[in-house]
Amino acid sequence: MGEVDKKYHILEKLKSQNLHDICQFNLDGKIVLLRPIDKTDNTASLLLEWRNKEWNWFNTKFIGTLERTKKWIIDIENTPNKILFFVICDGEKIGHFGIHLYNSDENSIVIWNVLKGVKNSSPNLMEHALKKLFRWIFLELKISTIYLNVCSDNWKAIRLYEKCGMQTIGTTPLKRIITNDGWEWVKTKLESENSYPERYRNKMKIQMDSS
Repeated sequence: MGEVDKKYHILEKLKSQNLHDICQFNLDGKIVLLRPIDKTDNTASLLLEWRNKEWNWFNTKFIGTLERTKKWIIDIENTPNKILFFVICDGEKIGHFGIHLYNSDENSIVIWNVLKGVKNSSPNLMEHALKKLFRWIFLELKISTIYLNVCSDNWKAIRLYEKCGMQTIGTTPLKRIITNDGWEWVKTKLESENSYPERYRNKMKIQMDSS
């Protein structure tokens, strides 16, 4: 079994174990769990609600529906190297984040879809949860490098990732492409020193020896 297949196998095994917690810790007297998302209607409704609130920080803007969200969850389940975790605090689903795009050449993986849906929960919850996720990725999956992409104007998120040990290693200029029901941010090329992008995306990184 090749290295990339080995990593796929690990993620597929997690997916096959329904409601399998990869991590549990205590924060301010509350039990926090990191658990793969499920396919229930409640989960789909929750993800749709959160995305509609935080649409500005996603790569695409579109008209969200329950059916579209359910299909998205199924697509995640059917993708070998992609998984999304709930952050659950004292039994309440607070937010989510995931991992995908394993690169066997440099033994790296990408964090994606980081979102805190319940704003009045513990202020440091996502920081602690991400640090636990990083530790699990490094120690259990034996990954060497973790990457993450974030809009450069999302200062709050960037500060969170910096607290978790990540550093910005580059930026990508973006332009907005209009679609049938919204838009998508795509990479663009600056034609001259007087041209400006509509937005930038930061690429951030953390390695095992700096975690």
